[in-house]
Amino acid sequence: MLWNQTVLLRITSKQLLKSLELLHQQDHVSNADSTCLTFLIEQLKLLDVDKHGRRYSPKLLVFSNILFSVSSAAYQRVLETNSLALPSIIQSKRRGL
Repeated sequence: MLWNQTVLLRITSKQLLKSLELLHQQDHVSNADSTCLTFLIEQLKLLDVDKHGRRYSPKLLVFSNILFSVSSAAYQRVLETNSLALPSIIQSKRRGL
């Protein structure tokens, strides 16, 4: 393993979150980059919250709805693999998504 890879692996989620928040506050960040940073920051914050106590942003709820509408199988796979912090299918249905 390369030295740079080892250093990168040692970065904790809290350190990464802090770095992303600092980057997000910079004036030179484009709207597209800001949207991506907002998504990443929310995902990192959700990692520290029990899945039953999570509160999702409206944008993430809309994203979840679109993903579920396009492919419920893909949505289920994302949930099973914990690839993203998304509301459960039951929560989505309760919210009318």
